[in-house]
Amino acid sequence: MSDTADAFKAHDLNPQQQQWLAEMRSLFHTIPERMRERIAAYVLYGARVGSFLQAALADEFSNAVCCADDENLAAITGWAKFIHNVIPGQSHGSRAAVAAWIRQSGLSTPAVTQ
Repeated sequence: MSDTADAFKAHDLNPQQQQWLAEMRSLFHTIPERMRERIAAYVLYGARVGSFLQAALADEFSNAVCCADDENLAAITGWAKFIHNVIPGQSHGSRAAVAAWIRQSGLSTPAVTQ
């Protein structure tokens, strides 16, 4: 859990990014460890994600299940909780929302609010 947060300490994070990184730790245990840095990069910087995360973030859980590997499939409930409770609302819910989040570079844009 702290390894992922530590991976982003080297970067200059704005206060909003720092706050989210601290808050996300509450449910980080619900998603596979190898995916934590990927979802953090998506939220913090608007990094592109693969087909599984794209579908999960777009609230297309039928597609997410079909794209998931065994580890993410086993954690699908954890992903739903993590996305719903931790990820900023405007960054998920539809493919358009995901695309807009990537275009605006995630929380690296200071005007973004949760």
